[in-house]
Amino acid sequence: MPRPNTRPQFRAPSWRTVSALSAPLVAAPLLATGTAQAVPSLAAFTVPAPPTPKVTLPAEVDIAPSYQGQNTCDPTAKPGPIALAQLLNSHYGSRSYGISRSCGNGVTEHSEGRALDWMINANVPEQKAIADAVVQWLSAGDDKGNAGVMARRLGIMYIIWDRKVWRAYAPERGWAAYTGSSPHTDHIHFSFTWDGAYMRTSWWTGVALKTVTIGAGSGVPGAPPPGSVPVLTSTGYYVLRVGSFGDEVKLVQRALQIPDDGAFGPVTFEAVRAYQSRKGLTADGIVGNETWNRLIADGLVPAKTAAAHPLEQYARSTLRLGSRGEGVAALQRAIGGVEADGVFGAVTEARVKAFQQTKELTADGVVTPNVWNALMGEPYTKTAPVAAAHPLQQYASTTLRVGSRGAAVTALQKALGGLTADGVFGPMTESKVKSYQRSKELKADGIVNANVWNALMGKSYTKTAPSTAPSPAPPPPPAATHPLEQHATVTVQRGSRGAAVAALQKALGGLTADGVFGALTEAKVRSYQQSKQLTVNGVVNANVWNALMGKTYTKTAVAAPAPAPSSSLSQYSSVVLRLGSRGDAVVALQKALGGLTADGVFGPATDKRVRDFQRSEELTVDGVVGRQTWAALIGS
Repeated sequence: MPRPNTRPQFRAPSWRTVSALSAPLVAAPLLATGTAQAVPSLAAFTVPAPPTPKVTLPAEVDIAPSYQGQNTCDPTAKPGPIALAQLLNSHYGSRSYGISRSCGNGVTEHSEGRALDWMINANVPEQKAIADAVVQWLSAGDDKGNAGVMARRLGIMYIIWDRKVWRAYAPERGWAAYTGSSPHTDHIHFSFTWDGAYMRTSWWTGVALKTVTIGAGSGVPGAPPPGSVPVLTSTGYYVLRVGSFGDEVKLVQRALQIPDDGAFGPVTFEAVRAYQSRKGLTADGIVGNETWNRLIADGLVPAKTAAAHPLEQYARSTLRLGSRGEGVAALQRAIGGVEADGVFGAVTEARVKAFQQTKELTADGVVTPNVWNALMGEPYTKTAPVAAAHPLQQYASTTLRVGSRGAAVTALQKALGGLTADGVFGPMTESKVKSYQRSKELKADGIVNANVWNALMGKSYTKTAPSTAPSPAPPPPPAATHPLEQHATVTVQRGSRGAAVAALQKALGGLTADGVFGALTEAKVRSYQQSKQLTVNGVVNANVWNALMGKTYTKTAVAAPAPAPSSSLSQYSSVVLRLGSRGDAVVALQKALGGLTADGVFGPATDKRVRDFQRSEELTVDGVVGRQTWAALIGS
């Protein structure tokens, strides 16, 4: 049987673990978001008064936070978001919530385990009344002119709810309109500072925070390093530290006679340190092998036999496409047939799915505690009585090459990763295929045949020695000339417009074929030129057209790049622009994106171009030009 509850946990419960709403609900004044909001009558309901802390709050308010965007990949759920979710659930009724999110989905504090989505529905009057009361309580000021007092005491950086956003680092903006892709009408989003993430604020400590910690683990006693997984000690118990939670944390808390909420926060940290000092141990606040042995010797916790299987130390972690680290490397060694490089890519996912099929598990490529049990030969729960066919199997008889289009190409692009899954087999897809073929000791010709499909699915395939012999001749081309031939005498570059640019965009793939040669198109051209050993200057001349058509072309020595726009753009890199912004920074942005009138007004057309650029650069697609979007523009 899987044993997720017997090991310390370092992540939040499932995103969609549904719990019943148990607290009584009644009418209360609703959130003021610039204007009063009318709601249906809730005379039969009452919203509970705001929760109160377990410590005495100081008169002084915690220092106002700064904006601290994501800059690491560490989706381990931090104790602050966990504690707030538990506080809200205990006070207003149990609700589903989510904290961790895998990296690679753009900039989000979820990828650092310091953002909480508390699921509540704005379209249900009773639930909306609760949510409005919660965000009003957090964002309200006091009679001394301090804004967002409770948000500061909890270390909350910003809140998004019901198409509005409030920022603790810019409270003067009030509840502003939120124009992101999600309206946030089915959950409240809370992003935490690092101090809030590790519960160093006055709500938990009773002492007002006076300095700001920037960065993961900075000044955090006993905090796990980014990307860490639970480590098993020789006692059979796991190493516990700030950020751990679960039954073993409760066991220690009961042994030390403190509230057993299962969350290893500041109170548990100090109690452990005090115990270690009394026993002459290293007082680091971490429950490791030495501390566990002392707890066992003192009769405070029962002894148990340590598991010997080498995978046991990872059996609590959940791995999926995009995961990295030693846990992934151990998984790769266990399933075999894949390089143990610690990167969970498409090939590892295919091998996991194949293993899941053989064990009658749901073939979703996600390694849960149940899958770890199967890998270790321990009892596990079969979740798929009939092994499902591999999703790529339906395309295994289809041969793809440059120029191919359709669902099979889309599936290929998703399997390879790092591509826009637009269903168009262009030069970028060909380059990815060749790279994959080389990694699997296949002939790197860019053609996806049945043998390549088998490799992608993790099935047995034939390694083909690299050959200098010419590839089998393709089917005779149609009588018509190549569709790009009519443009081969036209030189296009940034600022060009027309049919030749549209044809170029279609040939490169991953672009909107709007006929406007802007920053996105230039970036794609430069990437293609680099892959073909052409001068990387973003200019498409006859030689580049020949390469695009698969004709003979001349490889040119890499020339010095054209002057980058960094000198004009870098001066605005600290300026945040969004819909409604005006001025010289907007003019510079519009010129850099191309295809826009540089009128200095950030309107809908500029917003659309920004979102298209962010999407092409795999940034958060929110239309807001911040530090990361400027950096991408300067480097494009």
